[in-house]
Amino acid sequence: MSNSNTIDRREVLKTLTLITGYTLTAGAASAFLAGCKSEGVAASTTGEANILSKEQMETIAAVVERILPKTDTPGALDAGVDQYVSLAVNKFYKEEDQKKFLDNLGKFDKYASDKYKKTFAKLTDENKDDVLKMMAEEWKKNEKDPHIFKEMRDLTVSGYCTSEQGAKQLLKYDPIPGPYKGCIDRATVGGVWAL
Repeated sequence: MSNSNTIDRREVLKTLTLITGYTLTAGAASAFLAGCKSEGVAASTTGEANILSKEQMETIAAVVERILPKTDTPGALDAGVDQYVSLAVNKFYKEEDQKKFLDNLGKFDKYASDKYKKTFAKLTDENKDDVLKMMAEEWKKNEKDPHIFKEMRDLTVSGYCTSEQGAKQLLKYDPIPGPYKGCIDRATVGGVWAL
């Protein structure tokens, strides 16, 4: 495929930043720029060491589903975002970023245990939302510092927006796009299109 027809992921990342109104964490951005997709997770993790334990995967699944729950459209779990996060952390995070992620992921269970005496995954949806709200408030007190809440939010949004369900339900989707037009006003196309 010629360069004029390939998707520039950096441009898509800029557009995603404009849509969501925030920047992605370094780990989420590197996973997104590397083209990480949930469809390849099963094959890529088979036979390879997964640094995430079963309990950590349960926490990730519970967090992404509360960030983007299923409504009349598919939620984050329907789109395989938990597997996207797993693939991102296992394949695209540097070793020191993996360690930080794993250390910080435990905060979800710590907050849940401190307040409700259960792990995050075992809480009711209402209690999960309370824990996420506490963590979001903690992050907003100092938005310049990295925080696991922001990292999980970033991974959830980028994973969902690059999934088939997100592309078809959230973004405009055209499986057979027309001719390439490099410089056009975004208003003329009526929104941001799926990858």
